[in-house]
This record gives sequence, C-alpha cells and structure tokens, in this order.
Amino acid sequence: MMKERKEIFATPKETAEAFGDFLMKEAGEKSVFHCALSGGSTPKMLFDYLAAKYRDSPLWDGIHFYWGDERCVSPEDAESNFKMTKERLLDYIPIPQENVHRVLGENDPEREAERYGQELLEYLPTHKGLPVFDLIILGMGEDGHTASIFPHQMELLSSEEVCRVSVHPDSGQKRVTLTGPVINAAHEVVFLVTGAAKIEKVSEIFNKTGEWESYPAAHISPVQGSLVWFLDEAAVGIGQMILFTAIGILSCLILASMIQMTETIAQTPEKIAALATREISDKIIIHEIYVWDNFDNYGILWELSPGSEPKNSDDLHWILQCTDPN
Repeated sequence: MMKERKEIFATPKETAEAFGDFLMKEAGEKSVFHCALSGGSTPKMLFDYLAAKYRDSPLWDGIHFYWGDERCVSPEDAESNFKMTKERLLDYIPIPQENVHRVLGENDPEREAERYGQELLEYLPTHKGLPVFDLIILGMGEDGHTASIFPHQMELLSSEEVCRVSVHPDSGQKRVTLTGPVINAAHEVVFLVTGAAKIEKVSEIFNKTGEWESYPAAHISPVQGSLVWFLDEAAVGIGQMILFTAIGILSCLILASMIQMTETIAQTPEKIAALATREISDKIIIHEIYVWDNFDNYGILWELSPGSEPKNSDDLHWILQCTDPN
C-alpha cells in the first residue's frame, strides 16, 4: 500500500533545501542509489544547494542520475534539462561520469525513447519488467502535468513502454518522458511544487475536487513505495495549511489525552453529520476541518459514531479550536 505525506515550508528556497537534505540522507542509506531528476525552477535551487553544501560528499560515488523527462534538443540548448543540471550541479561535484545517464535529446525522439528505456532496464533493478528507481523527483505544471505527461496524452500514464515521446500542447515541442507505470514502480516519488500558480491544482488534487482526475499528477501513486510532497506555503494556500496543521495538532492531542477525551465523548450527542472521512480510532470519527473568521480560527467536527445531517449548531461539537495556528 502506498504511503503518502506532505512536507510544507515557508519559501521555495526552504523547500528545495529541505528536500536536498532528504535526498542525501536517502542516498546515504544505500551503496548504489538510482535517482531520476526533474527540470524547473525549484530544482535549480535544489542543485545550487547540493553543489554548495554537499560538494565534497563521498556519496556521489554511489549515486546514479537519470532524467524523468527531457526536451528533444541538444545538450547545449538553453532548454535542455541536462544542461541546467550540468551548469548548476554536475560541474561542481565529483560524480563519476559513468553515473550520469542523460537522455540524448539530439537524437531522433522515437528511437531515443526506445534506447533510453533499454538503458534504464540495463542499469536499474527490475520488477515485473519495469525498471525500479530508488527515487524519482517530479514537478507539476500549472495544467497538472508531471514529467512530460500532459493532460492531452493521458494514455502515457498506462503505457507498457518504459519511455515514450510526448508533445507539448502549446509549442508542439517533442520530449522523451518516463511513463506512468515506471514512475509508480519507484520506491519513492517526490513532488517538488512551489508558487501560488500551483495552488488551484494542488487543492483539487489533495481534495479530489474539480477536474482533478484530468491532471496527470493526480495519478501518481507508487504501487509499493511512498509518495512525498515537498511544497511551499504559496502552493498550498492558507486553507490547506490550516487543514494540515489542525490534523497534526489533533493527532498529538489524541495520543496524549485519549482517556480524558473518551470521557468528553461520553457526554457528546450522537446526532452529528455523517461526513466521515478519516477514522482516528474506534471511538472518534473525524468529519471535516471547519474554517471561519477569514481563516483566523478553525475547528474539527467530530462525533462518537456516524449519525445524520446536522440540524443546527447544537448538533456540532468542537474538539479543537485554535487561533493564529502559525
């Protein structure tokens, strides 16, 4: 079963640096570590941080870098993900040249997709015919795409091939991308998502609302691995921040005060909203985070057992209420 968690930081820089430390910690736990990189603005900050803090790390000998997607351009082209990585990171660290497995974007796209797929099968361990990465880094576009799987090519999420050629919906530029089954076969998949431009898609995916099913990023769900979201506050938004903060506080409260809370529950009316979304224990059903007063306050609606729709405010009970959670 997939394990999922979210890590939220104040700024894009803090998000990138926290992930950089996470990445190197993960790499240090294995003698050989296979990692697929991503392009984008946040990875630029990540690579700058790694080049500065981990420049002389002995771990580079065991790290192998690949790319989750690449534009079909030469490695000297300004749009090349490899070029950006080389200038920001590879030129500053002692990683063996044979540990860098770039997509040959200058080659024929279809032939390169096939060749790169074969290279991944040769260098990575496999499971059920798929290469298995230790870690895949992904971004998410404002249209909900990830790697280079765009909403108009959802079939790439279920392709039987390791790599496919995708086409940017606006520019028509061709790219080589990992397919959905390969991404979901990884031990760990990490989304790096920052900026207010992503807030709409992040909210829809997390809450499964709107057009969330049409976004490729929503379909990333490692079969046997874990999914981690590294986000900044701008990408999450105040409403989601309150949600995550409240759930975290509630979990601690439950662990520390279960006996006291059970006594409180015994005095609570059972006639409360049947909106159950998360069962914390056999005694407490969490329904929803309720936000009011311009997000300055929030509470958690709960009940002893599923009941009926609330008739009035007397049917609701607040187990937790906080002001200014930040």
